[in-house]
Amino acid sequence: ARSWSRGRAAGSTPRYCSPRTDEDRFAIVVVRVTLGVVLALGLLTWAIVSLWARGAESVDSPVAQPPDAQPMLVDEVLSGDTVVLTSTRAGAQVPLFGRLTARLVGLDAPDLGRRFGTDVDQCFAPEALARLEDLLPAGSIVWVTTDAATRDPSGDWLLNVWGSDGRLVNYLMAVGGYAEVPDSAADTRYGQILADGEHQALVSFGGMRGACR
Repeated sequence: ARSWSRGRAAGSTPRYCSPRTDEDRFAIVVVRVTLGVVLALGLLTWAIVSLWARGAESVDSPVAQPPDAQPMLVDEVLSGDTVVLTSTRAGAQVPLFGRLTARLVGLDAPDLGRRFGTDVDQCFAPEALARLEDLLPAGSIVWVTTDAATRDPSGDWLLNVWGSDGRLVNYLMAVGGYAEVPDSAADTRYGQILADGEHQALVSFGGMRGACR
């Protein structure tokens, strides 16, 4: 005849489990709630950044491209505020021919570590780089003007840049929350407009304003 035992094989040593206490049950609940809150916050942050990025695509430029802007070609985007351009001819704005490195006037984007020999990027630096690459794709034509100061201390040109769609890229980076507008921007031609754009990003937690708090 076959021998049966309830819940264990015949001849095995019975095992006993201590019943869960109220403290154990409470700890489990706390862990589950904490994990749920962390997951929800992560999803909320992702949603805010994604929605803001989509909305930024339809933002209009408050400054029309001026008639004296100089055309250039985009070679490469180095960071969220720095690009390499090619001047196809010397012009009234930039009296040079050839490649030049330019920073967008009135902006301070988070830095990529590789530009300074490290592997550590500042918060939202890759996103700022990607956004500027979208606005200024390699090979596209842009239009530029200089400002009160034409170069920064490192020798890079300081430019206001309009994309091929006629929108002021400096403003789009500020209103999208991809770069800060430092106090020194107040002395630039479009400083107040950039500050207004940054304010919109601040109140809406757009871009780095929502992701880097």
